[in-house]
Amino acid sequence: ILVIGKSKKSTSAVCRLFEARLCTKVYAALAFGHVAAVGETVRVDEPVADVPDASWRMDIGSPERPGRPCMTEVTVMEHGLFMGHKVSRLHLRPHTGRRHQLRVHLTHLGHPIVGDVTYANDVHSPRMFLHALALTLPIRGRSAPLILNTEDPFEGCVRPM
Repeated sequence: ILVIGKSKKSTSAVCRLFEARLCTKVYAALAFGHVAAVGETVRVDEPVADVPDASWRMDIGSPERPGRPCMTEVTVMEHGLFMGHKVSRLHLRPHTGRRHQLRVHLTHLGHPIVGDVTYANDVHSPRMFLHALALTLPIRGRSAPLILNTEDPFEGCVRPM
């Protein structure tokens, strides 16, 4: 999902929605292992912080590096196999928008995203299995929010066990 403003005014308005955390975002992912039971939602409420020696990498905060608060809801859609590995097909809803938040939170749970070279060291998968699935924008002046959806590209990727 890609949102492009047609004018400076509309672009600014949408940017303010993101800054105020008024947008709802949902992502699809495949993660290694079985995160929880199918249908269950797990809440990860852990701060994310920069890793000092790697400007691009993030980690869960610590007393020395408290990071910034962030929260993700992880809903398990399906369990199965992908390329010989046990995986979970997930829907992820970040309530904050930190860099690498979804990737760091799933790694913290012990279930990194399939194809994530940075956090899972997975160099064998054909891509990173993280994809924007839905975006809801409560645009002022509309009777209902603008809802943008795409199909889950990972549906059908997971083989039954």
